[in-house]
Amino acid sequence: MNEEKILSVAQRFQIVGEYRSFEVINSGHINATYKVYFFRHGELKDYILQRVNTYVFKDPIAMMNNIADVTEYIRAKIKSTGVSAKRYVLHYQQAENGEYYTVMEDGSFWRCCRFIDDSVSFMSAETEKIAEESGRAFGEFQMYLADYPV
Repeated sequence: MNEEKILSVAQRFQIVGEYRSFEVINSGHINATYKVYFFRHGELKDYILQRVNTYVFKDPIAMMNNIADVTEYIRAKIKSTGVSAKRYVLHYQQAENGEYYTVMEDGSFWRCCRFIDDSVSFMSAETEKIAEESGRAFGEFQMYLADYPV
């Protein structure tokens, strides 16, 4: 992926600030993932851009609508307690079309979310502590969705 393409996708998500750079994130297996950096208010802000694999996800619009509904529901619940939701739930950017995704001229389907600072991702639970934290996080996720209007 070249920088011109990444910048054109990022612009669709109306990210405020001056574009600085991007890097490829190679740890995923399904979607193409990029971390993009913008300079705003004297500091770098980073975002995750993902080109969704539409071969795997046959209805990416329904998938993204579901993800956006769930994450915004959880965000509202966390914020209602007076706590900042930044570290606890993904925050997807709306594109210029008002949706949480954009489709480029070549048909590629993209989404964008803020990167959660100081976060880590694990591809497997190599230690008991990682497995325990994963279970705790999943339990919290389920708790937040216990009254979700399915």
